[in-house]
Parts: sequence; C-alpha cells; structure tokens
Amino acid sequence: MLIEDFRFLTLNDEFDNTYLNWSRSYEYPYILKSIGKYIKTPNIIHNTSWGYEGVHNIFREKLDSLYNVIHSDIKKSNYPRTKIWDIKTPPTNDELNLYDVVINISTIEEVKYDHVIILKNLFSMVKSGGILAVTMDFPGAQLDKIEDWLDRKVQNATNKLNGNNSSLPNNRYKHLNVIGLILRK
Repeated sequence: MLIEDFRFLTLNDEFDNTYLNWSRSYEYPYILKSIGKYIKTPNIIHNTSWGYEGVHNIFREKLDSLYNVIHSDIKKSNYPRTKIWDIKTPPTNDELNLYDVVINISTIEEVKYDHVIILKNLFSMVKSGGILAVTMDFPGAQLDKIEDWLDRKVQNATNKLNGNNSSLPNNRYKHLNVIGLILRK
C-alpha cells in the first residue's frame, strides 16, 4: 500500500460550484482530479457512496459520463448500474482486486463502526496499481485509528476547508474539516 495523499482539504483546492454544497464542491473535484492524476484510463470504478439526491446525483451523472462506474449504497435504487452494499461488510470474492478506482466520499464518518475495517473493505476491492479515493469529515472520522493503521499523521494545513470559509458557506458545518486520502495498491 502506497499513501499518495493524506491531508486536510484547503481553500486552495479546486472548487466547482456545479455541486451546490459547502464540502462537495471541493470533494468531487478532488476525487476527479485524483482519478486523472493517478489512473489515466480506468476500466471500471466502484463509487461506494453515491447517495440519492441533489449533488450526489449530479456527481453520479458526471462519473457515468466519463467512466464505466458501478454505484453502491445501503438503499435499493432503480438507477442503472447501482446495487446494494454495506461498507461495513467485506465485498464478495468476485469483487476482490477488481476495480481500478474505489471511491468513498464523506460517508465513513457517518458509520458507527470501525473506520479502519471499512477502509480495509474498500481497499480490498482495488486491483494492483489502482487507487482508493476517500474523503471524510473531521471530527467524525476515527482519525487516530486511521493514522495508526497508515503509520502516518494526516498532513495539517493552516487554511483548512470548513463550513464557514467554504466558497458556499454553511454555518451548520463550521466545526467540520475535510480529509482527503488516496491509497494505491
């Protein structure tokens, strides 16, 4: 496992107001840019946190316009190329080492479970040379456990993105920052 990136997102990160959300307007460009940087032409991507409304659907449509993508969530969907999967459970054997890119955007911190086990479940689906691309809110993410697993501290920043300083501010999330994590297998 190679840690390509492990840091707090900042106001210097790319912003896209297509995604009218304080954090997603930074997280989605971060994920897309990471795919382009680390995997030039992915054959198949698994988006494990696509959601069902608003900006989630806009991002799903953007991914689908660019790549061959399977989307999963814990709820059933009638959208094409979607399936039910709970990130707390290991993937099926036929999904191990299958995907060029596995994505999980701002979901881990919402799950009351061991976040390292979740990351290991996600990473197990990445094929050799592929990446796991994750964003997570802090506080919320079990950062101490994740840092122990990675044997690395998250790269700190002075101008960390939060709900107040976002280009699309939302005072409700002024206490949250966003961490980006890119792992290569």
